[in-house]
Amino acid sequence: MTIVVIHGPPGSGKTTNASTLARFHGVSVIVDDGACMGQRFPAGDALVLTTRSPDEVREWQAQSRRFGPLTFVLIATALKIVGAQPPRGTRKLAA
Repeated sequence: MTIVVIHGPPGSGKTTNASTLARFHGVSVIVDDGACMGQRFPAGDALVLTTRSPDEVREWQAQSRRFGPLTFVLIATALKIVGAQPPRGTRKLAA
């Protein structure tokens, strides 16, 4: 199971670059928790976009009774890896 969690502030390019990030990580399911509040944590391979802290994501996973390893990637690092830029007007993100 591959769960990649991309986290960063609102407007940092998570949703804009979701398809590129999902392809890079080899997953086809994208869960944007800002758009899906109250949804259960994904059960299989997925890219999770969030503003939540790693501890909050782990709590969401536990409350959904989903278990498995998570890979956390800061949005600035994720964008750098795939060669994408943050949206215009976004202050420079620390990698």
